[in-house]
Amino acid sequence: MTTSLPDEQIIRTRIIVAPVHPAAHDHMVSLIRQLNPEAEVITLAASIGRVERAPLPDSAEPLAAAGPSMDGADAGPARPAAETSGAGDGMARLSTRQREVLRHIVAGWTNKEIARHLNISPSTVRVHVSALLRVLNVPTRTAAAAFAAGRALPDPEEGVPHPGADAVSLVLVAAHLLLLSAALRALAGFGPPLTWPQHVALFFGTGMFMGQVSNANAHELIHRGSRLLFRAGALVYVTLLFGHHVSAHRLVHHRHVATDADPNSARAGESFWRFFPRAWAGSFRAGLAVERDRAARQPGRVNPYVWWVGGAVACVALAAAALGLRGALIYVLLCLYAQMQLMLSDYVQHYGLRRATLPDGRAEPVDARHSWDAPHLLSSLMLVNAPRHSDHHAHPSRPYPALRLNRAQAPRPLLPWSLPVMGAIALVPPLWRRVMDRRVARMRALARPGDAPPVPSPTG
Repeated sequence: MTTSLPDEQIIRTRIIVAPVHPAAHDHMVSLIRQLNPEAEVITLAASIGRVERAPLPDSAEPLAAAGPSMDGADAGPARPAAETSGAGDGMARLSTRQREVLRHIVAGWTNKEIARHLNISPSTVRVHVSALLRVLNVPTRTAAAAFAAGRALPDPEEGVPHPGADAVSLVLVAAHLLLLSAALRALAGFGPPLTWPQHVALFFGTGMFMGQVSNANAHELIHRGSRLLFRAGALVYVTLLFGHHVSAHRLVHHRHVATDADPNSARAGESFWRFFPRAWAGSFRAGLAVERDRAARQPGRVNPYVWWVGGAVACVALAAAALGLRGALIYVLLCLYAQMQLMLSDYVQHYGLRRATLPDGRAEPVDARHSWDAPHLLSSLMLVNAPRHSDHHAHPSRPYPALRLNRAQAPRPLLPWSLPVMGAIALVPPLWRRVMDRRVARMRALARPGDAPPVPSPTG
């Protein structure tokens, strides 16, 4: 129990605090402020050989317990959600070392990993983490990472129109068709002669564009209410020989995401190379079953798989007629590579996450815990905000410029690196599991305290 000193006994002084633990430091500062509100409190950061001023709470009320954190480390004092929106210019008040620690937090490093890299002790890292959380006025490491990573591309205001978004999407559709036809001509030998390195670079570069940019844009369009925009997105998928994705994604994936009923929700411990053929065939069959059921219930309705499969056959036949059998073979291989990029996105964005089963046997409602977000600026711009995936599942018809990160919501799954980088890591299963499996287990534990299922052993 503490008492306040009379005003005439208040000593205006500078007090140096040498913290041994973030929680102890917070309570020490709170106690000092209760006894002497005029005191200037300084935190001694012995590990970096200099003194840093410790931001003080506005009141002397006891600090709340720490909130949940993705890394299970000390998260610092929890604050009401209404206060966390004011993190604003806190970045400018971070010290050089705190910025360095924050960069590693955004990248998904644990305190021990940060300590080894910076050649300091884990307890010193915890001190810096606690301090930067107070400066940014956020409750957890996850919230700090989301704020810092997405700061350059903030959440848009609700209800703000985006008049140019549809035009940009249609331009990307046109760019896809032009690039596909030009690349096929060049790869089939109907353009200027190319060396083998140039062939390889053109093949993989075109496949990456189609699988990353064209896919992200088409994915956006098939969720739009406009018939023109929907058909434009479907056209892109048909030219990628992947038209069934239009049905399977909207009618199966969005309904059953993060459950075993969704072929495109990767299981924990499942490698991408095991996931790819299973999800490709499974989504084709599941989408076909749903469309057959809809056609049976609506007499006269044409099953769209007629267009998805028939369109793919027509595209290959057109390539063979225009570019010969070699051109048709290159076309099929190019589309297969683009499809692999597309499936990599699904694999990464839902790996290991599962919705709980309610007492009535249904899956719990979808929320931010069931998709891995990647709040990185460049890849968000390149992939038309597709890395803001949890908000897309919550609001499938929301146009891409309006998708939000909802930084204040925690705990929530955040990828340590951008979506393209994580896709590359996923191609190496041991490395992928080393990076992701502990995050999956931690997210499950936070989502369902006391009932965290173990992460399965590798299956391929």
